[in-house]
Amino acid sequence: MPILKRARLMPTATCGLLALLTVGCCKDKCAYMQPTDPIPLGAYSDQAWKLQEANAEASDFVVHEHEFRGNTSVLNAKGESHVRQIAARMDENGYPVIIQSSSMSTREGDVHSFAVHNDPALDQRRREVLVHTLIELGAKDVENKVVIGPALTPGYEQVEGEAVYYQSLRGFGGGNSGLGGRSGGVGGGLGGGLGR
Repeated sequence: MPILKRARLMPTATCGLLALLTVGCCKDKCAYMQPTDPIPLGAYSDQAWKLQEANAEASDFVVHEHEFRGNTSVLNAKGESHVRQIAARMDENGYPVIIQSSSMSTREGDVHSFAVHNDPALDQRRREVLVHTLIELGAKDVENKVVIGPALTPGYEQVEGEAVYYQSLRGFGGGNSGLGGRSGGVGGGLGGGLGR
């Protein structure tokens, strides 16, 4: 055979030899492997979803500062409604009821009298009102479950809140779609954008 023909056959022969070796190698390699069952869908991601769901449930039991009338211990209408919901669900789980610490009080002797300080006495009065209200609504073991602390989720900072407010006035996306503005709030904004 001429040398030129041999040079052309070399790549073909090499590929063929590699294919035979691979098939033979796979037979030996696969012989010791055990059959595997497929992993069920969500086996890895379900834990993350369940953790997020539990955190959201716990966040339902936070009475926020804006649910009180100004710097008082009197619940406003939204706060009263929220506390009724908490009382109805309180015995189902072991989540504590968290009263968000006050942060909009003035401090005696402050030069500018800005309402940016905590008021532990106000927090304690709010706790007493909430404990009394929950007991009246039939909740059990309230004294041990009502605590004062920070909210589990952070609220908007001033700059963020201002930006969201102005975006809601303009409407997201330029039309009647979006989360507010001309579309009627969050639900109306989504529904308005979908033609509902």
